[in-house]
Amino acid sequence: MIQALAKKEEEVAALAAQAEARNILVDKPNDQSSRWSSESNYPPQYLILKLERPAIVQSITFGKYEKTHVCNLKKFKVFGGMNEENMTDLLSSGLKNDYNKETFTLKHKIDEQMFPCRFIKIGKC
Repeated sequence: MIQALAKKEEEVAALAAQAEARNILVDKPNDQSSRWSSESNYPPQYLILKLERPAIVQSITFGKYEKTHVCNLKKFKVFGGMNEENMTDLLSSGLKNDYNKETFTLKHKIDEQMFPCRFIKIGKC
């Protein structure tokens, strides 16, 4: 199970309902509400996923709305770690503005040793 915690600036953004947070975990291309959105247009904006238990996270997939959409992340960063205060940079990339889901390989080794993550942070650049 993954728990999603939306965060912006210095405070935790209260989610309207737990169901909304779970929307990011399911790919529903025809449902605009299954996307990450924020009430703010000001950085920093990020989302933290808390995994039920530590895992070696090797990839991340972003589903998209069925049509090109202005809200597709043009640039983002992904961090991971065992706690929210000490995370490693796993990926810097961006999404194409189309309707095809995209999967990205994440850094999951340090000095050839795999490392586990309990938290994944996805930040809008």
